[in-house]
Amino acid sequence: MRKADIQTGATVDFQAVGRSFGKLDVLKDFSLAIAAGEFLTLLGPSGSGKTTALNMIAGFLQPTSGDILIDGKSIASLPPERRNVGMVFQNYSLFPHMNVFDNVAFPLKMRRASAQLIKEKVEKALELVHLADYAARMPTQISGGQRQRVAFARAIVFAPRVLLMDEPLGALDLKLREHMQLEIKRYRDEIGCTMIYVTHDQGEALTLSDRIVVMNNGRIVQIGGPEEIYDRPANRFSAEFIGENNILRLQPNGKAGHWVIEELKQPFASPAAAGPAPQALSIRPEKIARLKAGEARGPGSIAFDATIAEILFFGDVIKYSARLADGALIKFKEHRAAATSVMRVDQSVTLAFAPGDAVLLADE
Repeated sequence: MRKADIQTGATVDFQAVGRSFGKLDVLKDFSLAIAAGEFLTLLGPSGSGKTTALNMIAGFLQPTSGDILIDGKSIASLPPERRNVGMVFQNYSLFPHMNVFDNVAFPLKMRRASAQLIKEKVEKALELVHLADYAARMPTQISGGQRQRVAFARAIVFAPRVLLMDEPLGALDLKLREHMQLEIKRYRDEIGCTMIYVTHDQGEALTLSDRIVVMNNGRIVQIGGPEEIYDRPANRFSAEFIGENNILRLQPNGKAGHWVIEELKQPFASPAAAGPAPQALSIRPEKIARLKAGEARGPGSIAFDATIAEILFFGDVIKYSARLADGALIKFKEHRAAATSVMRVDQSVTLAFAPGDAVLLADE
């Protein structure tokens, strides 16, 4: 399937959208501009409002307040079938009594397309997902990954300008999920439509997205590209939700831009951050290095002694938890190619990190 076969993506704008169920506010003053052709992921824990936002674009729910625009036009009064929006669900939602061809053809039949056009578009969609030879099979005769591809083909067969994906890989095993992530990236490059993806899987979000919207309790916590979200969390929630992290408490020492790290009993200096006063700093486990015996720490780095408390072997990576003098645990990891040796529980170790690798955090 060529890009010319499917329309280019559309812009999507949430304008101060709210959605309530009785007294429960699921989305609160939700404003977000999504660019045409962008792959944007809504990421957050269960109950954060991400699926509610997706369902309002699709037309399955209506905003309690505010408005949603596609290509600058309000869709509030449009029924789902007139929004030109495709959707892929976690449970595939294939019709069990229809074969693969008829499942993919269903949206076109609902739009009263001609038999010839249906044949052409279904064949192109199945070719895109590498299932051209499976058209006559029933859903029970294909694997979970193949059923997910059929669901994807059905969602894009009518050339939607916006494609919504709600936890589409959640039911797949790890290897198949990783394979389908690569497939989704390939589809995105080929079809060119705007993709809005919902997941609670942070790794999936980091792998697929142009931008990530971190959500919690119906509000946007942070928006940014994958590297920005991972390397520079805006607050404590983002730091704790995205990837593994060490959160260390800070106490001011009376001088602007200077603190004491409580767990390490060491000073920490950084230019004062704008916004709320920082209460903690985050340091990723991979930013903490083990110092060899006699090795000098880098200029300005923060070094401290600890005792190995737990070892987790992941093949290419070894993850450690080390106990500090006050009993707190700090996590660090080593790639086996770089590690000089595998440590043992109760072994003493000196660890260090560069202040520039730490991120100041407010409590919000």
